[in-house]
Amino acid sequence: IDARIEYGYALLCLIFKPLGFFVLIIAWSAFYCFALYKTFRRYIPHQYYWIVIMSIISNADLVFFGASAIRQTLAFSCILLILPYLESKKPIRYALGVIIASLFHQSALVFIALYPLMYLNLRNQIFIIVLGIIAIMFMTVLKSQFESIVNLIAASHFEKYLDRYGTSQKAIEGGSVGTVIRIIFLFLFLWGMSFERNKIRSIFFILAIMCIVIFTMRNLVSLQRLTLYFGYMMAFSFSYVLEFVKKKIPGFYIPVLSLVLIWNINMAISFASQTGSSFEYVTIFESGKI
Repeated sequence: IDARIEYGYALLCLIFKPLGFFVLIIAWSAFYCFALYKTFRRYIPHQYYWIVIMSIISNADLVFFGASAIRQTLAFSCILLILPYLESKKPIRYALGVIIASLFHQSALVFIALYPLMYLNLRNQIFIIVLGIIAIMFMTVLKSQFESIVNLIAASHFEKYLDRYGTSQKAIEGGSVGTVIRIIFLFLFLWGMSFERNKIRSIFFILAIMCIVIFTMRNLVSLQRLTLYFGYMMAFSFSYVLEFVKKKIPGFYIPVLSLVLIWNINMAISFASQTGSSFEYVTIFESGKI
């Protein structure tokens, strides 16, 4: 077995080779949209579909992820579809689902680590406080050390995933507006966890916090692939925060909604301000054969 090969994607290419790359793209897109649809129906409050969709579209990484990263999109779609097994605590089915997802992209194996979280009291105040302290430490004091260690490990084991393209969030990282908003979101996500009864939603909050931490790491390009997963969880978490704020402190609903909109607009502008030299635009009609 060659660890450098994603056998699920290789098999998919073999199946679709007689039909052509265009048909593969159609099937892949349909599967991706179906997985998002099922996730929205099960976990996203319907009145906040629009803010989640806006948060996904405004993040250039997620747009390019959903439009071009075929293997990882397939892996992520598989992860979304097996979340009910995580929620119902069916470890064998969930583990098999993660393994199948990893056949399309090995990075999906990180989702194995989510299962133990189902047995923790994620609403526990001590857990939330410790999580917040750890997040802040990694965003400030331990940032450079963490960057060095992770990049060293990634360079040794996942070299083929590095240096593919830059991160679109770099422009927002250096700005004071982005820093302030990230800190506010960190506390909002932690606050939301204290009220959340659904374990899957709580796990989305944790992954959203991890995404915020990674956003802060300017030199942590090696975790770019994980932000393509966690960025979706952050978009999902926006809907939960808005839902909680509207119920608990309705007077702050408009300010919090404005912050989410500012974040999304800032992300979109940050990407639009770049030259685009890191990206190569190729239509499906111009793409190579399978």
